[in-house]
Amino acid sequence: MFIDEAEIIVQGGDGGAGKVAFFVNKKGPCGGDGGKGGNLYFVTSSNVTDLKKFTEATSFKAENGQMGASNRKVGRKGKDLYLPVPINTTIINQKTRQEITLTDGLSTILICRGGDGGFGNNILKPQPIKLPVKQRQDKKVRRKKLSLSLG
Repeated sequence: MFIDEAEIIVQGGDGGAGKVAFFVNKKGPCGGDGGKGGNLYFVTSSNVTDLKKFTEATSFKAENGQMGASNRKVGRKGKDLYLPVPINTTIINQKTRQEITLTDGLSTILICRGGDGGFGNNILKPQPIKLPVKQRQDKKVRRKKLSLSLG
């Protein structure tokens, strides 16, 4: 069955949380920053002819960033997610009613940016207070509800 319309929910990956940690020998904070969340892209492909994939699974999310670690180790960045769509696919953001049509072969468009990673307590080290205990939380990203249609 040929499917030419679909409604999906997309989301970039959340950023990883920062780490609160201290050196054992009391030399101050050593918590690492969290990794960035992965981005979500649409890519046109001549190998895809319909939107059937988007009716079987209606929610897509890029990978989350990893949490920071002790000894100033930064968390790993989340992997980007590339969703192949047919040429001449129109993407409509249901909230803003903004339309984008992908007309070229191998076009790539960023749909959702991943969240920033949180700061570990190592970022506070240059300050005169040597025992900061708080870290900045990871940034959550918003979901987008999209309509896809073939033109």
